[in-house]
Amino acid sequence: MMTNRRQSSPRAAETNAATARLLSGDEPSTVISMDINLGKLPPESYLRVVANPFLALFAILIAWALPRIAGGSRLPEGVLIAVWLGAFFSLPWLVQFHCLDCGKTGRLTRWRSHLCSYAAERRLAGKPRKFRGPKPTAQVFLWLLLFAGTAAALLA
Repeated sequence: MMTNRRQSSPRAAETNAATARLLSGDEPSTVISMDINLGKLPPESYLRVVANPFLALFAILIAWALPRIAGGSRLPEGVLIAVWLGAFFSLPWLVQFHCLDCGKTGRLTRWRSHLCSYAAERRLAGKPRKFRGPKPTAQVFLWLLLFAGTAAALLA
């Protein structure tokens, strides 16, 4: 079981109860009016998440290196095509997000639905995250640019 990095307090217990109410849809009307007063910020504006494409990069490197590693045995073309297709179709499951508040890691396609007690506390207080950097999907694009630039520099 993962433990939170922050200490438990009565405020954290209250926030956990608020998180459960948000997830169940039984939130009182005061919070609904509070969301209206916030200018209808999207829920992801309260999340502190970063993209983590390194597992996908590892899969791409393995698929790229497999023919070179097994170069002496001359793998059949069907095996190489299967490895490349497997690596390509597994990429959506291998690109992940990481929450900076609770430490949870999940699939990048589900980052908007992540809700931890710290994000719920910010949402209930009406305080979006302080640093509004790029969204995780844009972060993946920036990582890809960095990887491509590094690969071009190494292979040149």
